[in-house]
Amino acid sequence: MIRRLSIFLLLLIPLNTSSVIAQEGASLFLEPQAGTFAVGSTFSVFVFINTNGKAVNAIELDLKFDPTKLQVVSPTTDTSLLKIWIETPAYSNSQGTISLKGGVPSPGINTNKGLLTTINFRAKSTGSAGIKFAGESRVLADDGKGTDILTNTTGAALKLILPPPAGPIISSPTH
Repeated sequence: MIRRLSIFLLLLIPLNTSSVIAQEGASLFLEPQAGTFAVGSTFSVFVFINTNGKAVNAIELDLKFDPTKLQVVSPTTDTSLLKIWIETPAYSNSQGTISLKGGVPSPGINTNKGLLTTINFRAKSTGSAGIKFAGESRVLADDGKGTDILTNTTGAALKLILPPPAGPIISSPTH
């Protein structure tokens, strides 16, 4: 009876939603989050960060993808907001993994949509293919403690289809 009363009283206490929102941490997300691509084609996936008003200075990014459906052509870091690479960006097409570890000097970065990397993929076979963040991904706050503030990740769900037929080849010996 006391337990039910306690739960009931908790339900009556108004929630302060601003404090809940203020405690939200950083987010990592991919663009596009959905799309349809033809087998044999190459396309780019952009990896972004939203620090949600907090300064961050180090990011560990681990992505997983289906190596039977997708192949990494190249990750590019030329336009990345990360300027120091702790480990050279690496990928394995046989295991379906991508790993990036980098940072920026203090006072860190604070952004709502900062580009971390662009990954060029090739569609290998038809079907559904996902790209997701692995549990090893981290976003470290520039707080002197290296506090992991990553609270949300959004991957991508892709549809891989056969390319359209090329059509007939037309030629003429006189033209």
